[in-house]
Amino acid sequence: MSDDVDYLMLMQALAGDFLDESADKLEEIEQSLKNLEQKNGREEDNILLIKRDVHSIKGGGVPFGFPTVSKLCHGLENYFETTSDHHNFNISDIRIFVDGIASIVEERREPDEQEQEMLLKSMPSGRKQSGRMAIPKGFGLLIMPSGLQRKIVGQELAQLGFKLTLEDNPVTAIGTALVLKPNFVIVSMINTLLTGVEISRMFHGADTLKKIPFAVLTAGDVGDVHDVPDLTTLIHKGPTFTQDLLKFINTACTPV
Repeated sequence: MSDDVDYLMLMQALAGDFLDESADKLEEIEQSLKNLEQKNGREEDNILLIKRDVHSIKGGGVPFGFPTVSKLCHGLENYFETTSDHHNFNISDIRIFVDGIASIVEERREPDEQEQEMLLKSMPSGRKQSGRMAIPKGFGLLIMPSGLQRKIVGQELAQLGFKLTLEDNPVTAIGTALVLKPNFVIVSMINTLLTGVEISRMFHGADTLKKIPFAVLTAGDVGDVHDVPDLTTLIHKGPTFTQDLLKFINTACTPV
């Protein structure tokens, strides 16, 4: 019993340290945002400092009992990745993410499931090439290794108005899907842990996720892929890739 109490006290102390350190990082982010507003220093340098501080906060959220903090930080990273150019980053968008993180850090309390869903869904989506926000059309989840392909697909969909969450870990992606209830999921066939079809089977094995339209992007012949679950569309990365992807998304987001 004593060991359990000692462990609990240790975790509480570490959680407190995480919140205190996050508060310090948020102050640094606020200074970087002020520098952007007042055009102090190079824009790229201030954005880089924000990204570093956000990434630092994200790493401690889950182990210390504040997964929503990590999800919000991840959402801001998604915003940066899906906005086509750093000149299109909008300071007010970044502040919405930062204010969400700060609200949890200041209250020193993890939101309940309903609060978490509302908070995450209220975050901005990536900006268009013009710098304007597209008309919101729904939520999408991309499960793809970090890299050029994910960035291209993410930017294209963000410009169409979809709020996107980008994941490279299918286990983490399931947790995200349970909270955000996306309109569709897109996964690449080749992933670090599982194939796209295996991830699709994993999703559709859960009652609350099995009705979500799912697309698997493959460079191979779709005829060579077998045992594909229902509601899973195979999209070949060939000449008609963009048209096929948009057809899938339009179908997925059209009310039945």
